Amino acid sequence: MSAIKTMGKVSIHWPSDIDCEIDEGKNTVKVHIRKTDKNMQTNGAAFEAWCLILKANGACESVTLSFEPVPVDPDNYFTNLDHGQQNYMRFLYRLMKFRHQMAEWFFIADSNIEEVDRFTAKFNEHPKTNTIPKGEASFNEDTNGIEHKLEKAFHKFADFRQKAAGINFPLYDQLPNGLFVNEVRKMNRIFNGGDFDLWGVDPSDNKFCLYELKDPKNTGVGVISELYFYANFAYDLLHEQNNIFLNRTNLDENDFRNYKEFLKSKNRGVKAFFLVQNLHPRIQEKADEILVLLNSNVKIAYEIRKYDFEKFSEYEPKLAEAYKSVPTGES
Repeated sequence: MSAIKTMGKVSIHWPSDIDCEIDEGKNTVKVHIRKTDKNMQTNGAAFEAWCLILKANGACESVTLSFEPVPVDPDNYFTNLDHGQQNYMRFLYRLMKFRHQMAEWFFIADSNIEEVDRFTAKFNEHPKTNTIPKGEASFNEDTNGIEHKLEKAFHKFADFRQKAAGINFPLYDQLPNGLFVNEVRKMNRIFNGGDFDLWGVDPSDNKFCLYELKDPKNTGVGVISELYFYANFAYDLLHEQNNIFLNRTNLDENDFRNYKEFLKSKNRGVKAFFLVQNLHPRIQEKADEILVLLNSNVKIAYEIRKYDFEKFSEYEPKLAEAYKSVPTGES
């Protein structure tokens, strides 16, 4: 559910899970996130998207964010986290990055600064590593939707990539992006299990390219928060920042999901793409301004890459045959 809020000269269908208060005299906005243990792509958790929409529309000069903390054992901060706590860790990681990158206009409420500082200190203190794929990503023609099929077409068919989106280099799909403290064990998981939709290396500039794909009907604002998290995490992995180390454990002759190619991208620059046909109206109308904000004070280059969905009809019937002999397994 949402309610229309008028902020300055713009009216926004504001999510009911986020409280918002505007001070027109001071030209500031206070945003309060109540569900910090929810998936980042949901309207109520996608704080980056709403803050960027407010700023891009000139609804305020600054945004101050407060939030409801999720209880975490201070003595075993990254141990035996449940699903909601892992979402909360993602939230705090995103907030840590956003606070730094948007420091000119984005602030954390005094009541929550200690919580964010605690996370930042503990996150940087502990060594962390990522997941190695244990099999190829599966293709499920009957159980998954159109977004799944689109992703597989972008991965499998070079001519589709070129015709639909002007991408002229290989794309790999579903690279796991779990994060673990010390070593990959269930009890050590910090971030929920997830995957980078599509990625590759652009030979024109040798940069790592990350794509967050959405089907034409998926126009939620959460696409911003998803790509923002994945892009920052990919950058930290490839540059081994924040005490994160690329996992090279037990690499053998298998190269599931082109993980060894991912390792070769160490220290490369990162470009992050919204791979979409349509965007949320409030993002689309201020796309240039939002990109300027995303690209400020950061080493990641964000772009919007529109694809032509009509080209997909030629390739959809070919997918089942193309994936017939692909072995699959765990991520």
